[in-house]
Amino acid sequence: MSAFFREIIIPLLIFLFLLIPSPPLFAAQVKLAWDPNSETNLAGYRLYYGTAPGIYDQAIDVGNQTDYLLTELEAERSYFFAVTAYNTAGHESDYSREVRWADTAGNQAPAAIIAAVTHNGQPSLLSFDAGDSTDPDGLLIDYIWRFGDGTEGRGVYVEHEFPGPGSYLVTLTVIDDQGTPAQDHLNITVPFESAPPAEFALNFQPALAPVPAGFAVDSGQLYNAAAGFGWRQIYSFKAEDRDNELSPGQEYDTLIYLDPQSVWEMAVPNGRYYLTVCMGDPTYPLGRQNLQVEGYPAVTDEALSDESRWLVRYSTVDVLDGRLTLSFEGTSRFVRLSWLKIRQLNSYLF
Repeated sequence: MSAFFREIIIPLLIFLFLLIPSPPLFAAQVKLAWDPNSETNLAGYRLYYGTAPGIYDQAIDVGNQTDYLLTELEAERSYFFAVTAYNTAGHESDYSREVRWADTAGNQAPAAIIAAVTHNGQPSLLSFDAGDSTDPDGLLIDYIWRFGDGTEGRGVYVEHEFPGPGSYLVTLTVIDDQGTPAQDHLNITVPFESAPPAEFALNFQPALAPVPAGFAVDSGQLYNAAAGFGWRQIYSFKAEDRDNELSPGQEYDTLIYLDPQSVWEMAVPNGRYYLTVCMGDPTYPLGRQNLQVEGYPAVTDEALSDESRWLVRYSTVDVLDGRLTLSFEGTSRFVRLSWLKIRQLNSYLF
């Protein structure tokens, strides 16, 4: 397997489209094109599409070509497209960036609007209201909520309890009677009710991926004082859910990969802490990993490989400035961070 299929980045898709008048049910066709990859073991590309963002119910193997004319699309609907590449061994890459195309003739797009209210004074239990969403020339037929913790809901009004402290990106998608979607987003921060707990587990994962039991979620959000943790510096990051059968658990199947200059922090009382950290990638175990906790090495130039897909390491450190800090200087290529557990051994004031 080449390095290309361990860590593939499909360039920005370039979409050209041409609407051709025809009978009303199937009235549109779209010409799609994307930049080629140059790897010698490239076998071809697959085109995925559907009528809702992130949900692809159609797939076409287009072979080793970089354009495709898609016909018999329904008029007055929106479509969402993504492309993957696969090699001669059958290994397939992640999806490219999603691109939307809409045949808007005769239909005006709806507007999605979120309102959120804390319920019963509990910071983790919220009521969400999409009642102000509108469609200027028809009806809204579906309201889809993604709460940023791997769960979903449906309806104009929903109630949701978040699993723990953290920052969550809530997405509302409304769909009108012509199949045209619209989205609104709202960042929700669930704070610690007082001080951070003596034991804390954090999983680095996509916001919509299933959350392992007992873990809070970090999807790459910047440091937030209310949440009490986040990234002071973060560059070139992407959170992944590999869905790999080799993973012993969901916390091992997810990760965030990012530039080694990134820095993560958590607000904690001064004291001594015991950390367990997992770095790795079940699908693309590449690069030599380095991790510093409070400036002291916890992982030093250790290589990921097919034989060693995860590195689980332990560290005991003293925090003197109220911030527990992780850095990754010296890592080659990308940092691959899966999960982190923090246990307070004692606390003291300075």
